[in-house]
Amino acid sequence: MASRMARYKTPWTLCACEGIAVNARPNKFTKAELDSFIVAIAAGGAHSLAWRRNGGVACWGWNNHGKAPPAGVEGDFVAIAAGSRHSLALRRNGTSVACWGFNQLGQAPPGGMDGDFVAIGAGAHFSVALRRDGSVACWGRNDAGQAPADGVPGPFKTPEVCNIRVVTK
Repeated sequence: MASRMARYKTPWTLCACEGIAVNARPNKFTKAELDSFIVAIAAGGAHSLAWRRNGGVACWGWNNHGKAPPAGVEGDFVAIAAGSRHSLALRRNGTSVACWGFNQLGQAPPGGMDGDFVAIGAGAHFSVALRRDGSVACWGRNDAGQAPADGVPGPFKTPEVCNIRVVTK
């Protein structure tokens, strides 16, 4: 195992997250400390993402193709997803999905994807996003019908999804 890890040592990077001892100062955190807290995590093929309370994304793991930039990804995001070799983040206003990493099969277009989205997901080499109207947008590899170019009409929604309100800072 040690030799296997040594083989991969060079391309791996790790984002140092601030360690804050919750029991040391209960309920007495600075705004900067609160903003750095992790709200959600996602794991890809050889990289991981963490969505911070401030809306930014921390990344660590193997950063080939830019899927896990050590400095993270700044933005005002509300959700994250990690595919095999790409990453996604849903912008707070729901109007677009930011994409980064491997894009040979169209799963992570550098300009992102525009739409009225409420949720996102990432597969091995494809991506999906739930639109507010309940339909699903798909992009990337579609060799097994997993990401039809025209999406999936749905409706895949519940009353809770229909009534989502966007809250701005």
